[in-house]
Amino acid sequence: MTAAGSIRVAGGLLPPDVLAAVAAGGLDGLASGDYHLGGESPREAAAREWTHLLGMYRRFRDDLARLPDGDPATGITRERWLTPLLTALMYGRVPPTGAGGIGVDGKSYPVSHLWGATPMHLLGWGVDLDRRSPGVAGAAQRAPHAMVQELLNRTEDYGWAVVSNGRVLRLLRDSTSLTGQAYVEFDLEAMFDAELFADFTQLYLLAHQSRVEVPDGGRPADCWLERWRTAAISQGVRAMELLRDGVQDALTTLGTGFLRHPANTGLRARLDGGQITVADLHAGLLRTVYRLLFWFVAEDRDALLDPHTEPLAAERYRQHFSAARLREHARRRHGSAHHDLWQAATLVLSAL
Repeated sequence: MTAAGSIRVAGGLLPPDVLAAVAAGGLDGLASGDYHLGGESPREAAAREWTHLLGMYRRFRDDLARLPDGDPATGITRERWLTPLLTALMYGRVPPTGAGGIGVDGKSYPVSHLWGATPMHLLGWGVDLDRRSPGVAGAAQRAPHAMVQELLNRTEDYGWAVVSNGRVLRLLRDSTSLTGQAYVEFDLEAMFDAELFADFTQLYLLAHQSRVEVPDGGRPADCWLERWRTAAISQGVRAMELLRDGVQDALTTLGTGFLRHPANTGLRARLDGGQITVADLHAGLLRTVYRLLFWFVAEDRDALLDPHTEPLAAERYRQHFSAARLREHARRRHGSAHHDLWQAATLVLSAL
């Protein structure tokens, strides 16, 4: 399993390089038109939706707090959280499947919703995706994730699926060729509680309606997610190949620097004492690298600063905080034990 912040890839469903390439804008299918945005870039659209969804999420959590303990909260989760989220991802109000769910070879799967060729099983905040929940529609007989996975494995009519209880959102695909569970998971609770905008941008780019949309006259295998996966596995993507070594070098360099820095005695003690594991450290480093990539690409494409930023403020950013300044500094000088550059970088990253 690979992880970066609130995003996990389990079972090799998407090669890790796909996430890095999406973050860096290094794949086909990432243009405005590919997302049906009419000239607005996907990252600009993600930023616009983010502000709205933060407010929706906070109101939803307030409403949840008024429910009694043990309430699965299915109705409120669908109406006040998942529907706004899916609308932001351009699915709109997804049609319910109705009584009986989806039938395959005489067997009925009680999946709650269906968008085109993409089953969507939308449950409540209090429903576990990996366990049965007696008395809860769509989760009473089987664990929701396992039920949807079996549906995908038994038919070629559907390519990818979405399973969500509002806490997490998972992308699933036929996994008959894989061992164990295989999915991409977005921890929505962590993402919105900690306001991880960079992670939401990844969610927007990977789970947008256009990523699972089947072209006219096409098959589910023709959607963008499947094309990315196929290209990464069978053909290789040049941009991802170029990124791989750089990402690995960055992980090694950053990890070594953090562990060796004289001020990080606390980090070393926690690692030695088992309070954090090597896997925890790797996940944190990977998230940092992805956020750096996001920063570099956004700045290089002039998408970081507000177009109406005062010229003096923009110049101050370029001279003291910009990624361009940091990279130029790295090309000209060796590092030192001083951490002012890192402090400047974290100020920018914390604002993304």
